[in-house]
Amino acid sequence: MKTREDADRMTLDEDAGLGKVTKHHIAVLRVLMGSLIHSFPYTYEQKVNAMRRYREGIEFSLLVLRYRMRGVTGGGTRAVAARAFYAVGDRERVERFFHVLTAPEDAQRGDGAPLLLFKHLIQESESGTRAATLEKYLKTERALDAYIRDEKVTRLYAAPGELFLLPGEPMPKGMRPAAIAAQ
Repeated sequence: MKTREDADRMTLDEDAGLGKVTKHHIAVLRVLMGSLIHSFPYTYEQKVNAMRRYREGIEFSLLVLRYRMRGVTGGGTRAVAARAFYAVGDRERVERFFHVLTAPEDAQRGDGAPLLLFKHLIQESESGTRAATLEKYLKTERALDAYIRDEKVTRLYAAPGELFLLPGEPMPKGMRPAAIAAQ
């Protein structure tokens, strides 16, 4: 998926009816479509359909992670925010997590998980391999899940799998449901 090409094409495609699509939208969409795990050659129509389906969550992720921070606000982190938009009922808590992640100076008592994640993402910002990106994504999921559950986190581990399911996604065998399901 060529980010700039797809963004321009979707923006100009009146039949798609998507309006303005940026490279940031495409970066989040690419992760939502599973590019961290596998590289399927999705068709343009599949990408447009996915953008239509997940546009609201993608917009939410771009809103809560609107400031560019190297290593912190990439497509993987934003994809976790987009997934949480659908899977977590307490959106204010999700917004607070990502606010502290991008503005750690605003942290308060109980904000340990996003602070720990911030330190990890900053330290690992130079590593751009697919495996490192997947690990950052899974650690973001785990940190958000712990934060929503009010778990104290002293060491950050990668989630064993997807914790925040998109609408219509089946729960993988052996996985527990997301922290707080949307009603």
